[in-house]
Amino acid sequence: SPLPSLSEIVGQHVGLDDFLISPLADLDVLTPAAMTLEEGAYAEMYFERVLAFVQSAGAGYRFVIFDTASGMPPETQRLLNVVDGVILLSTSELASIADAYALVKLLHSAGARAEIGLLPSMVSSSHEAGELQQKFNLLVEKFLKRRVHKWGHLPFDEKLPAAAAQGKLLWDTAERSPYLL
Repeated sequence: SPLPSLSEIVGQHVGLDDFLISPLADLDVLTPAAMTLEEGAYAEMYFERVLAFVQSAGAGYRFVIFDTASGMPPETQRLLNVVDGVILLSTSELASIADAYALVKLLHSAGARAEIGLLPSMVSSSHEAGELQQKFNLLVEKFLKRRVHKWGHLPFDEKLPAAAAQGKLLWDTAERSPYLL
């Protein structure tokens, strides 16, 4: 089924838990919202609803993972002020590494106390992931005097770009994806 639009989620007079799906035991995922350019005004309301939902006593989650968009919209900046940890997803492409470094630099300059981890994505091996982690930490240590923790890695998965291009959730489009094993 197509993802609900941002205006559908914000405009509904129901709880966000109605938009939760459970692809695996002990894992709930808040359905990502498809956002058109015209719906940019809803981003702040959506963020407020999500933040209130996870901070509510009824949510009952040990961990809440926010998947933010690239760049630094105001909602993401506000979110980074209240989280305990940030996991940066980066491929070995230069633009991805530069974006990850820019976020570490922003967190550092803002005085954020969140733990920061790097999760190399779309790598061919654990060796490639380790090299990316090592090079990234050399950069961060040299210029920011900070260290980024290792969070494992996500293997190359040809099914992931296809799912993203279709605007569908990975578990709806692929049965044997490495990400789902």
